[in-house]
Amino acid sequence: MKIHTPAPPVSVVVLTVLALWAPESARAADTPAQCSAQLGSIALSPQGAVRELSKAPRYTQGLVVHEDRLYESAGMFGHSGVYALALDGSDESRLTTLDESRFGEGLAILGDRAYNLTWRAQVAYVFDLQGDGSFEPAEPTTLPYEGEGWGLTPYEGQLLLSDGTATVRVVDPEDFSVTRQIDVRAGNRPVAGLNELETVGDQVLANIYGPPLIVAIDPRTGCVTLAIDASALAKDVRPLLSTGPGAVCGSFGCTANDYVLNGIAYDAER
Repeated sequence: MKIHTPAPPVSVVVLTVLALWAPESARAADTPAQCSAQLGSIALSPQGAVRELSKAPRYTQGLVVHEDRLYESAGMFGHSGVYALALDGSDESRLTTLDESRFGEGLAILGDRAYNLTWRAQVAYVFDLQGDGSFEPAEPTTLPYEGEGWGLTPYEGQLLLSDGTATVRVVDPEDFSVTRQIDVRAGNRPVAGLNELETVGDQVLANIYGPPLIVAIDPRTGCVTLAIDASALAKDVRPLLSTGPGAVCGSFGCTANDYVLNGIAYDAER
């Protein structure tokens, strides 16, 4: 279960660029693929790779790099919205504010539209992405879906949606109807806790909510092809919480243990 009440603020935004390679996975049309129990693995080395882009305390959910901007979806009831940040940390602006009763979650940009999930309200907000990087209109379209919304990423003209289980839904961006489901497995074991999603080439990265672990998934088969250990990154980021986890958490009732890695963004140009 994803614990959001009280929700910890996140004082830094971390952008990690990965060079991801994985072998071609077996393709299966009508039957589940046989997933290999032998996974590749890498460890993220944070040396020289961590930059603080914002000091504002907020609960980072989705991250997207688009045309030299980092778009960040922030959660927490009464504090949810989408922000645009310059990749060099020189500028930050708040683009949207969600209703106080809605908890913002995953974020994806597909074509000239931006999609923002909500945790339990069962609606996604759809904004038109303007040439200057802003979102319009102020009262966006909403699309309904069943269950919880956690992570969101585009894939082959559709959207992949996670809900904290081991299943990723493939949804039509026009109406969020489910076109198929992807059951994610490592070997023959389901991989639950799938959270933020990010498409990198023909693979999808997913962070596992809680532990500092990212997995790479072949969305054609649901097989996990790579495990990414981000524990060193998490340890390196903690000192950047300059006000101290205890102090930041004071008004939210959380503790230092509530800080977890969340959003993933991939800069294809760099």
